[in-house]
Amino acid sequence: MSLLGFGSGESPRERLRQRPQRSVPELIADIQELTAEIQQLYRQDALPWIIGYSGGKDSTVVLQLVWNAITQLHPQTQSLIGILTVTLLMVRGRYDFRPYR
Repeated sequence: MSLLGFGSGESPRERLRQRPQRSVPELIADIQELTAEIQQLYRQDALPWIIGYSGGKDSTVVLQLVWNAITQLHPQTQSLIGILTVTLLMVRGRYDFRPYR
C-alpha cells in the first residue's frame, strides 16, 4: 500500500495512531518514499497540480512535500499552483450550519 494511503478506507489520523513511533532515519526513509510516490503521480499526466492551502499544519506539510518533490524534477516538468483557501474551521462557534431541507 502507498504511504499516501489512497484507497485504504482509513483516515490519515487512524493510520497515524496505528503506526509505532519511528526513529529519525525511518522518518527520512518515509519522506524519501513519499517524495518518489508524489513524483510518480505527478509524471502521470501533463496537468499542473493545484494544492489547497489553508495555512494549517496539515496543508503546510502537504504543500512542502509536494513542492520539494516537484522541484527535484527536470525544470520543464515543474508546474505547481498553490492556492490559499479559507475553510471556516478556524472560526468555530460563529456559524450555525444546518442541512438544507
